[in-house]
Amino acid sequence: MYYLGSDGQYFRDRDVRRIDARPRPEGVGETEKWIDVDLGLQSLVAYEGDRPVFVTLISSGRIKNENVEELNHATPTGEFRLTSKHLTHTMDGDNAFDGPYSVDDVPYVMYFQLAYAIHSAFWHDSFGRPKSHGCVNMAPLDARWMFRWAGPHVPRDGTAATRPPRTRTRLFIRGETPHG
Repeated sequence: MYYLGSDGQYFRDRDVRRIDARPRPEGVGETEKWIDVDLGLQSLVAYEGDRPVFVTLISSGRIKNENVEELNHATPTGEFRLTSKHLTHTMDGDNAFDGPYSVDDVPYVMYFQLAYAIHSAFWHDSFGRPKSHGCVNMAPLDARWMFRWAGPHVPRDGTAATRPPRTRTRLFIRGETPHG
């Protein structure tokens, strides 16, 4: 199956993602900022109330295979708030099924639960497919936009922010990560 683009170009259905606007979750204010991550579509949508303001593809955590006994790097699902933001941060781990890793100066890191974060990934371009060790990876320019938009806000002369919960952007992660 093919889709016809507005410019007259055809696209294979496997190369296209349709991302529909989600209803505002209960308890989210009419103008409040919130983020929706759909693991099945490998997408992220930023909202202000009911209005989507930014859409992009992401790479969530990889699941090695369907054997749940094997180590996997699934991205956690549920409702979160961004807890802290760092202009750059070191991301590392030693229990990855593909070996230990350490990446210095990862840009635009926004933690939401323990060591899980939304952040830039300059080391791959596989957005739209699971690739990470559990975090939500974004293309560098997309991560920069999200970092500037989401709260808590980093002071103009600062490199990090942690603020009271009311200033932290809500994050909703849902769906099932495709196996790969």
